[in-house]
Amino acid sequence: MEKKTQIVLAAACAVTVAALGAAAYVRGAKADSRNKDNGAVFTSVAGGQVPVISFQSCGREMNPTCGYTDRERADSGRPDLTVLPEDRNLKIWIDGQDSAVTSARYEIRESGVDHLVERTDIKEINKDGDGRLTASLPIENLIAAGKEYDMTVILTGTGGQEIYYCTRILLPEKSPEQEEAMVKLAEEFSEKTFDKAAATSLTTYLEANEMADNSSLGHQTLKNNFDMLTWHNTGMQRPEKVNLHLRELAGNFGVVSLDYTSSISGDSGTRYYDVEESFTMRQGTERVYMMDYDRTVNQVFNGAESAFSDSRISLGVSDGTGISAKASESGKVRAFTVNGTLWLQNADKSKTTQVWNSREKEEVRQTGDEDHAIRILNVDDKGNVDFAVAGYMTGYGHAGSVGTGIYHYDENRSLLTERVFIPSNEDTDDLLDDTGKLMNLPDSDSLYFLMNGTLYHVDCSEGTSEVVASGLNSDNFAVSSDSSKIAWQNGDSSWYGDSLTVMNFANGEKTQKDPEDGSVIRLVGFVGDDLVYGLGKSTDLRKSDGRIIDFPLYAVEIVNDRMEVETRYQKEGIAMTGVFIQDSRVHLQRAQKTAAGLTPIDEDTLVSNSVESGAGAGFGTYNDGVMGRSYYVSVTHGNACAKIRKPAKQEARSANVAAPESNAARMDVWYAYACGKRQGVYVDFADAVNAAWDRMGLVTDPQGRILWARANRKSSASISATGGAVSAAKTHVEDFIKGNRGSSDGTVYLDGRGLSLGQVLYFVSKGQPVAVISPDGSVGFIIAYDQFDNVTYLRGAGTEGATAEKIGINDATHYFSTLGNNYICFAIP
Repeated sequence: MEKKTQIVLAAACAVTVAALGAAAYVRGAKADSRNKDNGAVFTSVAGGQVPVISFQSCGREMNPTCGYTDRERADSGRPDLTVLPEDRNLKIWIDGQDSAVTSARYEIRESGVDHLVERTDIKEINKDGDGRLTASLPIENLIAAGKEYDMTVILTGTGGQEIYYCTRILLPEKSPEQEEAMVKLAEEFSEKTFDKAAATSLTTYLEANEMADNSSLGHQTLKNNFDMLTWHNTGMQRPEKVNLHLRELAGNFGVVSLDYTSSISGDSGTRYYDVEESFTMRQGTERVYMMDYDRTVNQVFNGAESAFSDSRISLGVSDGTGISAKASESGKVRAFTVNGTLWLQNADKSKTTQVWNSREKEEVRQTGDEDHAIRILNVDDKGNVDFAVAGYMTGYGHAGSVGTGIYHYDENRSLLTERVFIPSNEDTDDLLDDTGKLMNLPDSDSLYFLMNGTLYHVDCSEGTSEVVASGLNSDNFAVSSDSSKIAWQNGDSSWYGDSLTVMNFANGEKTQKDPEDGSVIRLVGFVGDDLVYGLGKSTDLRKSDGRIIDFPLYAVEIVNDRMEVETRYQKEGIAMTGVFIQDSRVHLQRAQKTAAGLTPIDEDTLVSNSVESGAGAGFGTYNDGVMGRSYYVSVTHGNACAKIRKPAKQEARSANVAAPESNAARMDVWYAYACGKRQGVYVDFADAVNAAWDRMGLVTDPQGRILWARANRKSSASISATGGAVSAAKTHVEDFIKGNRGSSDGTVYLDGRGLSLGQVLYFVSKGQPVAVISPDGSVGFIIAYDQFDNVTYLRGAGTEGATAEKIGINDATHYFSTLGNNYICFAIP
């Protein structure tokens, strides 16, 4: 029997885990070293990491989870799902060293609401033979089977710092054979791809398509060929330990993901690759069906001499994410990011510097490293670079926090300095989205960035922040392609504004653009430095069935950076029902004004004199003959040099934190997920569904409750034409038309315009009729479908003349499209 050391948690007795308490602003081994720089006190950037907790689920260790120092950030996002054993005694593992825990507890709440179900102190923690800490959580019989709950495990360090770990939990209604079968299939599928003989059994899952891209190992799906699925004779080796995650489980639908670092050994050494695999599955009557598979591969760039040539630096195979480059004005110095690291190539000085790397070991990516991104802000000819690191922080003095650090690397002093750290008031995914849209450092002290619908200005020297503009969303603001300007609408409507404000970050100046008398203005966006907007009348806003249909414009203007009109498009009797920018052109969707309304006519196009900047310049792709399409960074001056160094010193301004004011969470948005990851945040429900559709994804509300899932639809469903569901749906439609978007019983009303018939049948599968509004205002309901592709449509519900007609799927699709696919859907999360 394996010997275990038992530790009773009490104030007088500590358990070693990693870096609890390291989230204090700057804490590290060299915290006592102090320097002076214009009166500012600096401390070491170095800092420990918080431990990782994993959970026993489906008979194995799964769901490695990062710890957060902020309870609110830990509770946001969509964590993994842990399936509880039948006796509800949940085992956890704690990985880490170097600090102490004085107490631990866990809390369980109902998902989406702040209702506490259970709070229990963890009395004992054991140390196993591998030196890891383990504990058993004796979850009480207070949770209902088949219902998801939110669980938070809290560890407290000797300094009183609490670290929070979140997972969703589910007690199955029956034996978890289905869940275990899905996880087992994902494990076996992944293992077999490394063995061509064993992988022949996987061909039953392949959907090889001649249109699929088989030119690179960077991204693979079931549509790729067998050779690419099995690593193209590269000799790729899978590590013994992989991280396993259960992302989703709803009905017969599940999503499992794996991540690990694989390797290829050769004469020039060993190369490492970060691999992520996602499996979307559905449990059938006899077996588990693979609905979708996705694999991404990103080479770990280590600055090896073989990667450098006269004109370029080879970064290796990648799925293309996380790669960026920015050159100094002369092009002599170039900064580039790859796989979570920042490098600086100075060809004139024959130096390559690894400026930032949170990875401790080349052969292992620690949990959480994938949840931050590097944004290059400025590079100068002296070799200095300003950059931001945004997202979940795994070290550098902020371990366990979510935020944005602004850093400056001084080439002459070989010094990396943290200028300021900005805690986030939104979750990691939202923060990464926002910093990707806008982050500008026009000078050494002024920073502009977007967070949670608010534009902030930060004084990096003083560590203070102020609000420049708030209430921004995807419909009412735009950023120029080079991030040097921003424009936003002023007013309460997202469809138009009373005026526009344009801000130039270089000098901080704001310019207001007012519409013509009696008109309102609608922002379109930027083409290079030119601003595009439309003019209309607020009385022309078209509404129907409690929804805004569109806002026709009578004119479109393009103005230069001096706000002078360069182009005006206006034609008698013509309205612009849609205006969008693509490939430096302004596309106009037009309609002829008639007595009956607006009749669509041919599109027109405007061409601006301004030229879009080359945002992606500085890197390209090549075929290396083994891994396929790979990436490189161009070196346009001098020669690329493999002489690698790291900053000699790393320092941070002590307690220089710019804390933005807290904003309300986004409420009127929908979250699309696929392959176990968020695909985007959308104002229109139909846009969220369409974003998730191709990859068998799902859509949630801001509380994380699933409202729609493609793979979780029954083969047939039927709702009584005279039952309570149809009667309730009639009431919901009337409520929806009045402008409400939910009922007191918890039903959510969803605008289904833009959805297909196949997409809305999901709601029928869940027992909810789908309303269809005809142009004459009459309402019918889709109440059934069968395995023979027939749909039942109910007209005149609740009247003596009510009729239910069975229609073939093709005829039904055509019929509902003639009605404008004007669906209203209902969901009970």
